Amino acid sequence: MTAEPFALVTPNNFGPDQRTRIALFAMNVQLLQSETLSAINVSGVDTRSVSYNLPVESLTVVPGFDWLYSVIVRLPEDALLKGDLAVTLTLRGLKSNTVLVGIRAP
Repeated sequence: MTAEPFALVTPNNFGPDQRTRIALFAMNVQLLQSETLSAINVSGVDTRSVSYNLPVESLTVVPGFDWLYSVIVRLPEDALLKGDLAVTLTLRGLKSNTVLVGIRAP
């Protein structure tokens, strides 16, 4: 639980790959009964106009806020990525607002 800018890799990670995960908060992202996490597409575009798919690792309802969801995504492996990453979530063809996530240079 740290503030941005985020490092792409950090030794204080719970995952064995040391890659940073971030939580995105969104409304109206409940999955249909037949859908899996693969129905959610999270993409990012950096300041060099390089596009990334950010793997979705979990989707949970925020406790006490049944209308709010936490979407956990893994940041990309590109060592050249730094500055703002414009992130958008898409579900069933509907796109979210774009948010900027700060990435710290290695």
